[in-house]
Amino acid sequence: MLAAQVPSQQASLDASLAATLASVPDGPAKNSGIGAGAHEASVILAERAGDGLDTVSVDIPWTPPPPAPGVFQLTPPVSRPAIRAGEGNARPFLLTRNDQLDPRSPAAPRLAEVPPGACRGGVHRRRQLPAGR
Repeated sequence: MLAAQVPSQQASLDASLAATLASVPDGPAKNSGIGAGAHEASVILAERAGDGLDTVSVDIPWTPPPPAPGVFQLTPPVSRPAIRAGEGNARPFLLTRNDQLDPRSPAAPRLAEVPPGACRGGVHRRRQLPAGR
C-alpha cells in the first residue's frame, strides 16, 4: 500500500516487506495479519485521499517574505528555500482545522488605563514598608 504513495520505491518496499514477513512463521495467523494490514492500509489511504499531502500539493514553491520583526528569515549555513512548503495547507489528521492550536497574539498593553502617577505612588508605598519586607 505504501507503494501507491511512492511508486518509484516499489521494488525496495516489496523487498523490505518480504524480509520482515520472512521472520514470521507461516500459518493462518500470518495470513490473517497480512490481510488485516492490507485492509487497514486501504482504509487509511481512502480516508486520506485528497488530503493535500500528495507530492504535487506539498512541494510548492515558497518565497520568503521581506525581513521584518517576527518574520522567519533563512539563516546561514542553511539558506536554501523551504521544502515541503505546502504541508500547512493539508487536511490535519486529528485536529478539526490547521490553526486549532496556534497561539494567539499577546494582548496589546493598555497603558492608557494606568492613571498618571500610579507607579510613583507604588514606589512611595514601598518605601513606607518596614525593613525586611
